[in-house]
This record gives sequence, C-alpha cells and structure tokens, in this order.
Amino acid sequence: MKKIMQLILLVCMTITLVACETKTKEFTKEGVTITLPTSFKERKADNALVYYLSRKAMFMANKNKKQDYPILCQYNDPQGYADKLRNDEYLQYNKKPADYSLVEKGNDGTEFAWLYYDNTVNKIEYSYMLVVKVAGDNVYIMNFASLKKDFEKLSSDFMEYAKSIKVAA
Repeated sequence: MKKIMQLILLVCMTITLVACETKTKEFTKEGVTITLPTSFKERKADNALVYYLSRKAMFMANKNKKQDYPILCQYNDPQGYADKLRNDEYLQYNKKPADYSLVEKGNDGTEFAWLYYDNTVNKIEYSYMLVVKVAGDNVYIMNFASLKKDFEKLSSDFMEYAKSIKVAA
C-alpha cells in the first residue's frame, strides 16, 4: 500500500511539474501576436515596440514600413529581408554577421526568415535568433535572445515561439 501511495504521489508531482512548464499565453501588441510561456512579462524598451522578458530569455519586435526603408523595398519576401539585414545593416552594426539565414513556415502557414548571431553587450555574451516576417507593407524585425551559455538549450523553444508569431498587414 505504501508503494502505491508513493507511486501516486510521484505521478501527481510529475503532472504538476509538466503542467507548470507548459502554461502559455498569447501576447498581442503593435500588430504582433506570439504565444510564449506565462513566465514572460511585458516590459518597456527604448529600442523596441514590443518587449517581453523572462528570467532566461527575451523577445523584442519592431514594425517597419517598407517605404520608410528604401533599401529594403527591392525585396518582397522574408528571405530577401533577412539576407539584406545579415549582409549590410542590422548585424553589421552589431559587428557580428551571421553565417546563414533560412526560411521556415509558421503555424499560420506564412513564411518567416530566421538566423542566429552573437553579440557582446557590456562584456556579457548573448546569442540571438533574428526573425523577419513580411505582411502587406510592413516588415517585422524580431529577436529572441538569451545568455550565450543558455542559447543551445533554448534555441528549439525559440523556433516554436517564432512559429506561433502572427503579424498584421
């Protein structure tokens, strides 16, 4: 009887832990909707319209009009935007160009481009997953980030979060 009670207790604890880890919430702001764990909280940032932070990770997003960035107007797909950012503007500014960019389909069927890069801020090393989504006349440039030492563990989660992103045209 004692062993059965221990087994029942163990099963209940496991279910509770799994349930705590998988609670998610849909966040919507500035035309960006994303499903993240409930551990993420909205914060304010000077360099992002959308900014969510947890103890281990960060998500930020900016919405840009194509016509406000003439150099980007030549591209009509997420891959083109990501390649342009990778090669010239965004990552060169950070002095850490990425080696590649890839296109993936989101849960809603729309494509997004993504790439990984590293950057050091105040002598702390971070790793990022840059995500680019195009909708109508808008280009959304988004980043997931964590400490570099945690990134490998979090990168598959970041991809799942990226697949949940929906953006407004």
